[in-house]
Amino acid sequence: MIFGIAKAIAREHSAIDNYDVLLVDLAEVPVMGVTSSLAIENAIKEALNVGREVMVVGATGKVKLRLEKLGIAGLIPEAHWIGDRLTALKEGLAIVWERQRL
Repeated sequence: MIFGIAKAIAREHSAIDNYDVLLVDLAEVPVMGVTSSLAIENAIKEALNVGREVMVVGATGKVKLRLEKLGIAGLIPEAHWIGDRLTALKEGLAIVWERQRL
């Protein structure tokens, strides 16, 4: 991911207020730079700080290693590291339904 993407990540995250689950889909990201990593880290930490669930989708290899080095792996439950988008969407929807029942 390049620098311009980091700005887009920060801008999009700032634009949304009302959500229960943040899905960070990195399935098609082969390499992630420091700036993009930090933008994703900030979005994840902000979401967690306000009580949102966070799921990381498709992070493998160097991308997952970069996130682990930032300490993100310790913030997100193992069950929320998901291999494919469809599974993540289903699990995210289940979380939303559960919250609405409460």
